[in-house]
Amino acid sequence: MKKILQETNWKNIRSRYGMLLVFAIIIVLFSVLNPSFLTLSNWSRILIGQAVIGSVALGAIFILVIGEFDMSLGYMTAFTLMVGGYLSEKGCQAMAVIGAMFLAGVLAGLLNGCLIVLLKIPNAVATMGTGICMYGLTLAMSGGRVLALNIPGIVVEICNSRLLSIALPVYILAILMIIVYFILEFTPFGKKLYVIGGNERTAYLSGVNTKRYRIAAFMAAGLFVALGAVFILGQARAANPQRGPEYLMSAYATVYLSVTVFRPGTFNLRGVALSLLLLGAGFKGLSLAGMPYWFENVFYGIVLATAMLTANKETRAMKAG
Repeated sequence: MKKILQETNWKNIRSRYGMLLVFAIIIVLFSVLNPSFLTLSNWSRILIGQAVIGSVALGAIFILVIGEFDMSLGYMTAFTLMVGGYLSEKGCQAMAVIGAMFLAGVLAGLLNGCLIVLLKIPNAVATMGTGICMYGLTLAMSGGRVLALNIPGIVVEICNSRLLSIALPVYILAILMIIVYFILEFTPFGKKLYVIGGNERTAYLSGVNTKRYRIAAFMAAGLFVALGAVFILGQARAANPQRGPEYLMSAYATVYLSVTVFRPGTFNLRGVALSLLLLGAGFKGLSLAGMPYWFENVFYGIVLATAMLTANKETRAMKAG
């Protein structure tokens, strides 16, 4: 009996904290291969490189928590980015540019939510359709070129300023992750989202307005995607119509990987934060080891496939338990 309990405890520890061990191994391995891996400047680049992915991942977790999937997040990133670039070239002030980007993201999320929740269109079909539409609007606003005129100075300054050698977007993202963690874990809103994702019928019979909460989740996703677009606009000092779609896979890989740590089988913010660090460190370490730039997509694809398999395994285990 004692042996069984010990094995069970070890299994629980491994399931909850195994990714921490993987993260430690990655740090030790790449530090040995390249001493510059542990330098402050290198980790500063890793963190700023993950700021946009982290923002889109914050949006994706709201969608996944309620049991949905949004194929348009990458195109939405490009669309909100181009809204900012287009208005900048028209001479709009910083607050108008930023406000319009956030509004565009929220409205895009609202559209997705209405199509899926109210019109009952399958999420893959609805979000793929809206994504293609947003891509078309992105090309229309850009005219097929990069927009780099009159980008608001305050956006550029915020996105490129540093505090203790760390870029400000990293601090902004960290604060927002703490806020979202509190919302999802400790507020009625967050708890209801988890209940809807677990069993929407049960949530409805419990008195939860499931339609309203599901639409709100899509709108929250649009808000955080727009934040990522603001970071891109400030860092690049331009709006490139081709930027955006590549963040879809990276964001979902990050969120799906979160189910393997802290709360196995459940999308959780602590897991997302650790996943961001692990994936950023892993890819940067591979780059320092000489891997070509295109390997990033291969790397994230492998991680996403592995994470989804693990997520399904953890979910089945929880149901069986």
